[in-house]
Amino acid sequence: MGNFLTAKAVTFLDVETICLDPIEGVDCLLSVTFITDWLEDGNQSRHEIKIKMTDEKRQHASEDALKINNYSDEAWADAKDFEDVAHIIAKSIAWGPLVAHNAGFDIAHITNSLKANGWRKTEYSERFSLENKTYQVAYPIIDTCGLAYLFMEPERQNLDVLREHLKINKEGSHDATKDTEDCRALFYHIMTNIGLLK
Repeated sequence: MGNFLTAKAVTFLDVETICLDPIEGVDCLLSVTFITDWLEDGNQSRHEIKIKMTDEKRQHASEDALKINNYSDEAWADAKDFEDVAHIIAKSIAWGPLVAHNAGFDIAHITNSLKANGWRKTEYSERFSLENKTYQVAYPIIDTCGLAYLFMEPERQNLDVLREHLKINKEGSHDATKDTEDCRALFYHIMTNIGLLK
């Protein structure tokens, strides 16, 4: 398995959703961003995805969640159908490490949306297959909220508090891309401070 110092890549992610808790059978995703750092050669790949607001989503959407996410029909005019981007999502979560802030929330919503669209989690020792609509969730999943609790001074670990501590601009927060970029910055800050990275 190795460790972070021998990893080939690390993927950072964040989601924005129509609600706080996943709703079984409903794709609750509005947007998802993946930033993968390829550690061997220093390259980076990015996927910034907006997903269409369907009639079903609208029935279940929380107005508070939509307001936090700055959702508008105009801003999502070019959003994709979930099925058109499901293969990107499935590939992006297949290999670890995966890093997110409050990672359980993001992974729960991603897997719930895959299941709601007919995807199945692989069985033990089964390889994931885009053709067969199966997915696997990578190991390890690293939560920067937990890392901040262990290795940083602030008594609260929400991302806005940590942005203030690191003097990261909060403008545009609760956008999947902004939150992924700031999670990435937080992760590398912690790894450097504890001496794992230079």
